[in-house]
Amino acid sequence: VSNGIVDKANLIYKLIPMDENIKQDSEMLKFIAEMKGTIDKEFKVKIGSLPFELQHAGIRSNSMALGNFASDLVIDSYPNIDIVLMNSGSLRTPLKKGNITLGNIQNEFFPFDNEVIIVSLSGADVIEMLKISGKKRGAGAFLQLSKGMEVKYNGENGDLIYAKLNGEDINPAKDYNIALSSFVFLGGDGYTDSEGNAIAKKGKNIVMTGNDIRDAMISKIKELNITMEAGF
Repeated sequence: VSNGIVDKANLIYKLIPMDENIKQDSEMLKFIAEMKGTIDKEFKVKIGSLPFELQHAGIRSNSMALGNFASDLVIDSYPNIDIVLMNSGSLRTPLKKGNITLGNIQNEFFPFDNEVIIVSLSGADVIEMLKISGKKRGAGAFLQLSKGMEVKYNGENGDLIYAKLNGEDINPAKDYNIALSSFVFLGGDGYTDSEGNAIAKKGKNIVMTGNDIRDAMISKIKELNITMEAGF
């Protein structure tokens, strides 16, 4: 040590190979078993219910009730959001009729860590993302949309024919408040411009909510189930 700074150190270490010959720690195994039991119990907790199944087949090529439901859970979780854009590949399973458990959402339906990002995007950029979506039909990049959105594509080449919000054409010169996953926000699934820059990152008033999309879905499902049971 020179003037309070370590300029030389002698390290003593021993390499321990981690393979099947290492005896498992009984205390750690016990701890893992206890934690697994607790987590498994949590995942079986009912958070809501559905009167019918929301099917998954075809979700990478078509706007589906399943995708609309997921997008609406997000749009209803945040004030002043105009549109939710959700890549179909993030939705992995159907939601079956009957009880929805925490595990259904956390482990099966949406098994990814994705933060909700809110950004003000020009209509021109929204249209550009929808054009990309049309060209990605059949892939996980195809976008599912929230309520109020109506989009039509050419069935042969995927060209965007029109995009409307609440019956009005998306205005290229107008700004729209968009909610989307951190994955798509960063340009995932090819949502980039001709120079490879993430389209959504061009926006203004970017809000990194710090909230996971799954958490927003779970909270809203719980709320909706309480509302339905209350008779509203």
